[in-house]
Amino acid sequence: MTKVQEAVDAFEEQYKFPQIVGAIEGCNIEINTPPENKEDYFNRKQYYSINLQGIVNPEYFFNI
Repeated sequence: MTKVQEAVDAFEEQYKFPQIVGAIEGCNIEINTPPENKEDYFNRKQYYSINLQGIVNPEYFFNI
């Protein structure tokens, strides 16, 4: 059995969601105003940030 199939089976067994391989979450990490391309870093919450996004397996680990 592959790791992908193990993750799919675990999500379905634990959370009753079929065909799920990972759970995605993200957040904004506030940064100082960048010297160039400021508008690329200005978020909807009205501050400068970069995005952090992660995908976890059914045990909340990043090692899928």
